[in-house]
Amino acid sequence: MTQSIETFKGGPDLARCHELSASFDKYQLNFLYPKIKVEKIHAVELQFPIYQRGWFESQLTQYLQHRFVPVAEFFWDYYSATQSGFLGQLMLSVELKRTVLNQPILRLNQLGFYLLSEYEHHFNAPGYDNSGSYYGFNSQINHEDHALKFEPLSGYRLLAFKQHQFVFYTANIRPGKEGYQNRIYCLPIDKFYFLQFRFIYNVECHDPASLLWMNHSYLTESEILDSVHLFT
Repeated sequence: MTQSIETFKGGPDLARCHELSASFDKYQLNFLYPKIKVEKIHAVELQFPIYQRGWFESQLTQYLQHRFVPVAEFFWDYYSATQSGFLGQLMLSVELKRTVLNQPILRLNQLGFYLLSEYEHHFNAPGYDNSGSYYGFNSQINHEDHALKFEPLSGYRLLAFKQHQFVFYTANIRPGKEGYQNRIYCLPIDKFYFLQFRFIYNVECHDPASLLWMNHSYLTESEILDSVHLFT
């Protein structure tokens, strides 16, 4: 267990890591993740036949704008080292996504623009669908005159790690509530499919120790993403 006598205890143990391997037809993914008490691997052999007709549609789930096939989930809890309080949690959700209507993502900037448009359409698209509901989540909120809305994304960045470059962006996943944040890193597999590493922060206690455990979580992000290797 990773510990700090003066700040926090718990969290990822970066000195003890396991390797996860998954295959997406001809593509192989390997990465390391710190030892953990709670993990959820979504397949026994972690084989995803992405080119099998109808497979993706039969397996996908949706959360907000994300339509994906889950690969694995990891949870790390942080606690106060001097009190009995819960400081917060870091969650990593690894997800397989495919562009809508087979929009190509041959370059990282194409993927970045796709992610921005995916978010914008989900939350702010005007008009109605066949059921009479608004397309966009925020459009429905505006129609009902609610106050809390999902803010537009501030853009994306291209971030390089040891073996790959990722498209990175952040999003507030609970409008009006501080302490919830998505930090999302996306890596293309081919011209339609991509992997999403979604780090989710739940900050329960806002004090100096929270800043320190979050810094430790950011280090965890870097360690995991440095280890990602996607190859054929």
